[in-house]
Amino acid sequence: MPFALRAQPRLGVGFISIGAPGPGNNIRVFFDALREQGFDEGRNLIVEMRFAGGSAAAIPALAAELAALPVDVIVADNNNVIVAAQQGLNLDRTPVEQAARTLGLQLHLAIDVSTAQDIEPAVAALQRAGANALLVWGGAVIYLNRALLVEAELRHRLPAMHISANCVRAGGLMSCGPDLREQYRRAAWYVARVLKGAKPAELPVEQPARFTLAINLKTARTLGLTVPRSLLLQADEVIE
Repeated sequence: MPFALRAQPRLGVGFISIGAPGPGNNIRVFFDALREQGFDEGRNLIVEMRFAGGSAAAIPALAAELAALPVDVIVADNNNVIVAAQQGLNLDRTPVEQAARTLGLQLHLAIDVSTAQDIEPAVAALQRAGANALLVWGGAVIYLNRALLVEAELRHRLPAMHISANCVRAGGLMSCGPDLREQYRRAAWYVARVLKGAKPAELPVEQPARFTLAINLKTARTLGLTVPRSLLLQADEVIE
């Protein structure tokens, strides 16, 4: 009997990054994991990517541009992007405040850091307020200008705990935060569920499940600190 061949319909994924195009190891992890779920660009998936080049102000327009395209889901890699695109895994800061109360620590909040030029004044202000150490939660501006932040930390001799190991590789003292590769891999699982017909509102909102610890011993020596061996043994990465 005569029959007609119909091309397999292709679904669309939009991806917005606060950064600039590059090797993007984490982005590669995301698409590799998506391929494991049966979705491959060029075969049954169309991918539209937009990069803000470090400019948070550019994100709303990029999100609107993607939303106007035939994409089925938009993936964001930063809180600023999540606000604009309304898509992403969750990271809550409330436990930090609870932990500070439990330990009897006083929290000093930094002034608004919205540009690279705000970093040095923010660190200086925290030191004047009596801070003995920094907890850097950060966002796009902090992450993209981590070298400037580390310089300010060392200049004011403030040991800092970061959320990203990349800040430690840039010279920060320590980091303890979610395993970003695992976050991207898990995000691919969510995207695959949506592409297969799941309703986003019915999918659970997850907190990070795996955290990594990184320590920069060179920075510790610069600050005159001794890192206990027991802590070093727990670290996933130690920079000499």
